[in-house]
Amino acid sequence: MMFRWEPWFMGGFGWLGGLAGLLLCVLVVVWIVRLATGSHRQEPPGTPVAGTPPHQSPQEILRARFARGEIVEAEYLRMKDLLGPDK
Repeated sequence: MMFRWEPWFMGGFGWLGGLAGLLLCVLVVVWIVRLATGSHRQEPPGTPVAGTPPHQSPQEILRARFARGEIVEAEYLRMKDLLGPDK
């Protein structure tokens, strides 16, 4: 028996119907992945990311870097002078 094309093949839309069906499947998969990963949630601009410290002034950051030993005293004093007084 030989295959015979019928007008209702792929919903009556031929290859265009097949393409639309494929696109629909891809969109459903993308939607499911976004729901599963939580990437659909949009935080307002300026919202701190979980695990990040609260906002620190430049002087506080400089003091922390000096305390951790990332910079030497000469660098600390020079940068402290550049930043100006602590607000």
